[in-house]
Amino acid sequence: MPEELKPDDPIEPILEPASSAPEPPATRELPKPWVARQLNRWGIGTTPTIDWVLDWVQIGVIATALALITMNFVIVRMRVPTGTM
Repeated sequence: MPEELKPDDPIEPILEPASSAPEPPATRELPKPWVARQLNRWGIGTTPTIDWVLDWVQIGVIATALALITMNFVIVRMRVPTGTM
């Protein structure tokens, strides 16, 4: 066994530099929803609660539109293999 790897060697403590109080994590501000930005552009102010509600309304509208487009595409393209239906 090499000299530097002997198990009897004392372990040197690792000293960490003294620091002041830990910094709080940086809060990342999310961008406003598109609808809220349009309302603000027209001069209608919004609060964070209204922004949250508008964000969920916007998500619901987009999800509904995508679902309707997808379902209509599938229904229009559907073929029945027999002529009896």
